[in-house]
Amino acid sequence: MLAGSYVFAELSRVLGQTVEKWCDRGILMLPEVARIPRSLFVPLFPVAIALVLSVIEKTFVRQATHRETGETAQPATKRKIPWP
Repeated sequence: MLAGSYVFAELSRVLGQTVEKWCDRGILMLPEVARIPRSLFVPLFPVAIALVLSVIEKTFVRQATHRETGETAQPATKRKIPWP
């Protein structure tokens, strides 16, 4: 580890002058990556995240519950939580 940190310290100046400047475009934000105006991105992003997370929860969490307990998947309000 000591040798690796020494090599990195010696090369960091050279890398900073060459490699790090290849694609230096300044601060890059998600609305610029998506190429939509920020006024449209701000309300749409939380909705998109909520949809993605709900799909993940319905797909993976319920399947795992079904495999572990052997029961059919039920809505979260009707499932009984097993206590140890």
